[in-house]
Amino acid sequence: MKRAKDHFRGCLLGGAVSDAPGWPVEFLSLPDIKKKYGEEGIIGFIAGTNDC
Repeated sequence: MKRAKDHFRGCLLGGAVSDAPGWPVEFLSLPDIKKKYGEEGIIGFIAGTNDC
């Protein structure tokens, strides 16, 4: 049973970590992304944004 709990936790953590980098542009259209972040879009990590 412990192994099943570890796998479940790993799935949740993996999903959260892999989903997090996309949150700044998740609901933006491509033109809005280019307007906000430039023609190349996001090319690195954005630290400390308060766009929520």
